[in-house]
Amino acid sequence: MQLSSFHSIEESFFLLARVLIGKIVNKSRTMATCSNDVPELLVDYESPIWEDFENIEIDSMFDLPENDEQVDDSKVESSTKTNPAAFCKLSMEMQRKACTKIMEDKCFPESSHLLVATLQDNLLLHEKLRFLDSCLVPKGRSLQVAKDKAWSNFNNLYTLNAIHIYTFIQPQGLAFIFCLKLFEILVENYYCEPQTKKEGQKSVEIKYQDKDILDYIGGCILFKIKNQVGRLNETDVKKHIKLNIINVLVENDSEKSESCSLTNVLNRGSLIHIRSDLSTFFVKIESIFRIIFPNPVESFFSLESFIKRCLDTNDIVKCFFDSCNHSLAEHSEKMFILKLILKLFFKIRVHRKCKLFLEKYRKQKQISSKEKGLRKKLKQVKK
Repeated sequence: MQLSSFHSIEESFFLLARVLIGKIVNKSRTMATCSNDVPELLVDYESPIWEDFENIEIDSMFDLPENDEQVDDSKVESSTKTNPAAFCKLSMEMQRKACTKIMEDKCFPESSHLLVATLQDNLLLHEKLRFLDSCLVPKGRSLQVAKDKAWSNFNNLYTLNAIHIYTFIQPQGLAFIFCLKLFEILVENYYCEPQTKKEGQKSVEIKYQDKDILDYIGGCILFKIKNQVGRLNETDVKKHIKLNIINVLVENDSEKSESCSLTNVLNRGSLIHIRSDLSTFFVKIESIFRIIFPNPVESFFSLESFIKRCLDTNDIVKCFFDSCNHSLAEHSEKMFILKLILKLFFKIRVHRKCKLFLEKYRKQKQISSKEKGLRKKLKQVKK
């Protein structure tokens, strides 16, 4: 009796288990298992096979390399690399030049000279100095702006990479000077201004009378900028900095100025005398203006091309910064004044060219300045 009751309990438990398993399989066939213990229970249900999973397409971004495959580091670095230089600029020849400069400097002791002499062809050090290439920025509208950005990058990246240089060069001060000399050579070579033969043959002669007129124009420009700066919606500190730059460019002693003749003749007490080095600056930008816009005019008047040409000419930028080197203003403030000067100079010179063109046209066509059809006829000439 007890044995039969035991069998009935076992059968009922087995049937209950079968019902539960059937519900689970109907809900999700992927959870069914092919257990050898109860093959008769799952004979009515399909078991998942691997062919079903082989047809599933997996996005390539989730692919993982196998154990015997190597990951291409260049692809990983390309997504995170911030080096603006397209290819390597640093060379062993530059490294040798930097070593030579330090060895020729008598301020360093003999021990430093001997140490640097051993680094001229050191390939391991050359690899550690590759961070200097990352300091360079692409040549944009202005070479001077690109150089300033490159030096700013150098100050930041050197602090991060200096520990690798110290293993080759000690003391730390010598390591910094070595990198500084090397980066100076790199910047000089990378940002050199290419000059074609055609441009090199162009030379504009500025007469003495023209220089006197340019000095007068320069004084008018500084006077105009001084008034514009006073109307700027800026703080008193920024206005004071810009006005300080203008005051540095002004020659207070009229006897030292080269613009005495014409300026003194036209002066009624408010004209500005410019410094002699700034006078050279205006001569240089006048020569650029005459090259870009010859007489007769063969090209369109473009302020952007004129400013770009002037800012890309190292002599012009250097001449202006030498003129205001006594000012403690930041580079951005000086560049602001420089661009204002170039803009106003361009405006004055183009206005003069237009006036000469109108006078020449009136003489040829015998037209009075008050004739109503003048503008209409000028449009026909342009067409």
